[in-house]
Amino acid sequence: KIMVLMTIVLAVDVAIGFVLFGQLGILLVGTLASMVVLWSGRTSIWVWMQLYRAKRLEERQAPGLRRVLKLLSERAKISIPELYVMPKSTCGAEVMSTMDGSGVIVLHEASLKQFSVEELGGIVAQKVAHLAHRDVVLIQLVNAMHRLMLTVAFGGFLGAILVGPWGELGLEAALLVFGLVFTGRMAFLFIWYDLRQERAVAADTTGSMLLGTPRPLMRALAVSFRLS
Repeated sequence: KIMVLMTIVLAVDVAIGFVLFGQLGILLVGTLASMVVLWSGRTSIWVWMQLYRAKRLEERQAPGLRRVLKLLSERAKISIPELYVMPKSTCGAEVMSTMDGSGVIVLHEASLKQFSVEELGGIVAQKVAHLAHRDVVLIQLVNAMHRLMLTVAFGGFLGAILVGPWGELGLEAALLVFGLVFTGRMAFLFIWYDLRQERAVAADTTGSMLLGTPRPLMRALAVSFRLS
Protein backbone atom coordinates (compact mmCIF):
# COMPACT_ATOMS: atom_id res chain seq x y z
CA LYS A 1 0.00 0.00 0.00
CA ILE A 2 2.95 2.31 0.58
CA MET A 3 4.04 1.76 -3.01
CA VAL A 4 0.49 2.37 -4.26
CA LEU A 5 0.34 5.69 -2.39
CA MET A 6 3.74 6.75 -3.71
CA THR A 7 2.71 5.80 -7.24
CA ILE A 8 -0.52 7.82 -7.01
CA VAL A 9 1.27 10.92 -5.74
CA LEU A 10 4.09 10.68 -8.28
CA ALA A 11 1.67 10.05 -11.16
CA VAL A 12 -0.38 13.13 -10.27
CA ASP A 13 2.76 15.27 -9.95
CA VAL A 14 4.14 14.08 -13.28
CA ALA A 15 0.78 14.64 -15.00
CA ILE A 16 0.52 18.20 -13.65
CA GLY A 17 4.11 18.93 -14.67
CA PHE A 18 3.43 17.65 -18.20
CA VAL A 19 0.18 19.64 -18.52
CA LEU A 20 1.91 22.87 -17.53
CA PHE A 21 5.42 22.57 -18.99
CA GLY A 22 5.54 19.45 -21.13
CA GLN A 23 8.68 17.30 -20.88
CA LEU A 24 10.46 20.02 -18.87
CA GLY A 25 7.68 19.75 -16.26
CA ILE A 26 8.26 16.02 -15.92
CA LEU A 27 11.97 16.67 -15.34
CA LEU A 28 11.24 19.37 -12.73
CA VAL A 29 8.75 17.21 -10.84
CA GLY A 30 11.13 14.25 -10.95
CA THR A 31 13.90 16.40 -9.48
CA LEU A 32 11.64 17.70 -6.69
CA ALA A 33 10.41 14.19 -5.86
CA SER A 34 13.99 12.89 -5.68
CA MET A 35 14.92 15.70 -3.29
CA VAL A 36 11.92 14.90 -1.07
CA VAL A 37 12.81 11.19 -0.94
CA LEU A 38 16.46 11.92 -0.13
CA TRP A 39 15.61 14.49 2.57
CA SER A 40 12.72 12.63 4.22
CA GLY A 41 13.58 11.04 7.56
CA ARG A 42 16.86 12.93 7.85
CA THR A 43 15.70 15.87 9.94
CA SER A 44 17.52 15.87 13.26
CA ILE A 45 15.58 14.61 16.28
CA TRP A 46 16.82 17.69 18.13
CA VAL A 47 14.98 19.93 15.66
CA TRP A 48 11.70 18.08 16.23
CA MET A 49 12.11 18.29 19.99
CA GLN A 50 12.60 22.04 19.78
CA LEU A 51 9.46 22.41 17.67
CA TYR A 52 7.44 20.33 20.15
CA ARG A 53 9.06 22.12 23.13
CA ALA A 54 9.74 18.66 24.51
CA LYS A 55 12.09 17.95 27.40
CA ARG A 56 14.03 14.77 28.02
CA LEU A 57 12.58 12.52 30.69
CA GLU A 58 15.50 11.79 32.96
CA GLU A 59 16.02 8.32 34.42
CA ARG A 60 15.57 9.57 37.98
CA GLN A 61 12.12 10.91 37.01
CA ALA A 62 10.79 7.58 35.73
CA PRO A 63 13.21 4.73 36.53
CA GLY A 64 10.54 2.04 36.24
CA LEU A 65 9.35 3.24 32.84
CA ARG A 66 12.92 3.37 31.54
CA ARG A 67 13.51 -0.22 32.64
CA VAL A 68 10.35 -1.27 30.79
CA LEU A 69 11.49 0.65 27.70
CA LYS A 70 14.89 -1.06 27.76
CA LEU A 71 13.30 -4.51 28.08
CA LEU A 72 10.82 -3.86 25.25
CA SER A 73 13.55 -2.50 22.97
CA GLU A 74 15.68 -5.60 23.57
CA ARG A 75 12.73 -7.84 22.75
CA ALA A 76 11.99 -5.84 19.60
CA LYS A 77 15.70 -5.85 18.68
CA ILE A 78 15.93 -2.09 18.18
CA SER A 79 18.08 0.64 19.69
CA ILE A 80 16.65 2.02 22.92
CA PRO A 81 14.72 5.19 22.03
CA GLU A 82 14.95 8.31 24.15
CA LEU A 83 11.98 9.39 26.27
CA TYR A 84 10.71 12.97 26.12
CA VAL A 85 7.73 14.86 27.54
CA MET A 86 5.88 17.59 25.67
CA PRO A 87 3.42 20.12 27.12
CA LYS A 88 0.06 18.83 25.93
CA SER A 89 -3.22 18.48 27.81
CA THR A 90 -4.41 15.35 26.00
CA CYS A 91 -3.40 11.83 26.96
CA GLY A 92 -1.22 10.12 24.39
CA ALA A 93 2.25 9.96 22.91
CA GLU A 94 4.14 10.61 19.69
CA VAL A 95 6.90 8.59 18.12
CA MET A 96 9.61 9.86 15.76
CA SER A 97 12.44 8.21 13.92
CA THR A 98 15.15 8.92 11.38
CA MET A 99 16.68 6.94 8.55
CA ASP A 100 19.67 6.00 10.70
CA GLY A 101 17.38 4.06 13.05
CA SER A 102 17.43 6.45 16.02
CA GLY A 103 14.05 7.17 17.57
CA VAL A 104 12.28 8.98 20.38
CA ILE A 105 9.00 8.49 22.20
CA VAL A 106 7.36 11.74 23.28
CA LEU A 107 4.79 11.41 26.04
CA HIS A 108 2.12 14.06 26.49
CA GLU A 109 2.42 15.76 29.86
CA ALA A 110 -1.17 14.82 30.76
CA SER A 111 -0.32 11.13 30.26
CA LEU A 112 2.09 11.21 33.21
CA LYS A 113 -0.71 12.50 35.41
CA GLN A 114 -3.59 10.34 34.18
CA PHE A 115 -1.95 6.98 33.38
CA SER A 116 -0.56 4.49 35.86
CA VAL A 117 2.91 3.02 35.33
CA GLU A 118 1.33 -0.12 33.89
CA GLU A 119 -0.74 1.91 31.40
CA LEU A 120 2.27 4.01 30.41
CA GLY A 121 4.09 0.74 29.73
CA GLY A 122 1.30 -0.22 27.32
CA ILE A 123 1.59 3.10 25.46
CA VAL A 124 5.38 2.80 25.26
CA ALA A 125 5.09 -0.79 23.99
CA GLN A 126 2.87 0.35 21.14
CA LYS A 127 5.35 3.07 20.15
CA VAL A 128 8.26 0.62 20.32
CA ALA A 129 6.30 -1.61 17.95
CA HIS A 130 5.92 1.30 15.50
CA LEU A 131 9.68 1.83 15.61
CA ALA A 132 10.33 -1.88 15.09
CA HIS A 133 8.01 -1.91 12.05
CA ARG A 134 9.70 1.22 10.61
CA ASP A 135 6.24 2.77 10.33
CA VAL A 136 7.43 6.24 11.30
CA VAL A 137 9.97 6.67 8.51
CA LEU A 138 7.55 5.33 5.89
CA ILE A 139 4.74 7.60 7.05
CA GLN A 140 7.08 10.60 7.02
CA LEU A 141 8.04 9.79 3.44
CA VAL A 142 4.44 9.41 2.28
CA ASN A 143 3.43 12.64 4.04
CA ALA A 144 6.30 14.51 2.40
CA MET A 145 5.30 13.23 -1.05
CA HIS A 146 1.67 14.15 -0.34
CA ARG A 147 2.67 17.70 0.60
CA LEU A 148 4.71 17.90 -2.61
CA MET A 149 1.64 16.88 -4.61
CA LEU A 150 -0.50 19.58 -2.98
CA THR A 151 2.21 22.21 -3.45
CA VAL A 152 2.71 21.37 -7.12
CA ALA A 153 -1.06 21.27 -7.64
CA PHE A 154 -1.67 24.63 -5.92
CA GLY A 155 1.16 26.31 -7.80
CA GLY A 156 0.06 24.81 -11.11
CA PHE A 157 -3.60 25.69 -10.60
CA LEU A 158 -2.83 29.26 -9.52
CA GLY A 159 -0.38 29.73 -12.38
CA ALA A 160 -2.83 28.39 -14.94
CA ILE A 161 -5.59 30.69 -13.61
CA LEU A 162 -3.36 33.77 -13.71
CA VAL A 163 -1.81 33.25 -17.16
CA GLY A 164 -4.67 31.29 -18.73
CA PRO A 165 -6.56 34.19 -20.33
CA TRP A 166 -3.38 35.55 -21.94
CA GLY A 167 -1.13 32.55 -22.33
CA GLU A 168 -1.15 29.36 -24.40
CA LEU A 169 -2.31 27.11 -21.58
CA GLY A 170 -5.88 28.37 -21.37
CA LEU A 171 -8.26 27.91 -18.48
CA GLU A 172 -8.67 24.27 -19.53
CA ALA A 173 -5.25 23.61 -18.03
CA ALA A 174 -6.42 24.92 -14.64
CA LEU A 175 -9.48 22.68 -14.75
CA LEU A 176 -7.35 19.70 -15.75
CA VAL A 177 -4.94 20.35 -12.87
CA PHE A 178 -7.86 20.62 -10.45
CA GLY A 179 -9.34 17.36 -11.74
CA LEU A 180 -6.02 15.54 -11.44
CA VAL A 181 -5.32 16.63 -7.88
CA PHE A 182 -8.92 16.06 -6.73
CA THR A 183 -8.96 12.52 -8.10
CA GLY A 184 -5.46 11.79 -6.81
CA ARG A 185 -6.19 13.18 -3.34
CA MET A 186 -9.42 11.20 -2.96
CA ALA A 187 -7.63 7.99 -3.91
CA PHE A 188 -4.74 8.88 -1.60
CA LEU A 189 -6.98 9.56 1.41
CA PHE A 190 -8.95 6.35 0.91
CA ILE A 191 -5.83 4.16 0.89
CA TRP A 192 -4.07 6.30 3.52
CA TYR A 193 -6.86 5.83 6.07
CA ASP A 194 -6.88 2.08 5.49
CA LEU A 195 -3.08 1.92 5.80
CA ARG A 196 -3.00 3.88 9.06
CA GLN A 197 -5.64 1.63 10.57
CA GLU A 198 -3.72 -1.45 9.46
CA ARG A 199 -0.42 -0.19 10.92
CA ALA A 200 -2.12 0.83 14.18
CA VAL A 201 -3.63 -2.64 14.64
CA ALA A 202 -0.27 -4.23 13.83
CA ALA A 203 1.47 -2.01 16.41
CA ASP A 204 -1.14 -2.85 19.06
CA THR A 205 -0.69 -6.56 18.38
CA THR A 206 3.12 -6.41 18.41
CA GLY A 207 3.13 -4.18 21.50
CA SER A 208 0.97 -6.69 23.37
CA MET A 209 3.29 -9.52 22.28
CA LEU A 210 6.33 -7.59 23.51
CA LEU A 211 4.67 -7.10 26.90
CA GLY A 212 3.40 -10.66 27.02
CA THR A 213 -0.14 -9.45 27.71
CA PRO A 214 -2.60 -6.97 26.13
CA ARG A 215 -3.80 -5.74 29.55
CA PRO A 216 -1.63 -2.57 29.92
CA LEU A 217 -2.46 -1.29 26.44
CA MET A 218 -6.16 -2.08 26.82
CA ARG A 219 -6.26 -0.23 30.14
CA ALA A 220 -4.49 2.79 28.59
CA LEU A 221 -6.95 2.86 25.67
CA ALA A 222 -9.87 2.63 28.09
CA VAL A 223 -8.58 5.60 30.10
CA SER A 224 -8.04 7.60 26.87
CA PHE A 225 -11.61 6.92 25.74
CA ARG A 226 -12.98 7.86 29.14
CA LEU A 227 -11.13 11.17 29.18
CA SER A 228 -11.86 12.11 25.56
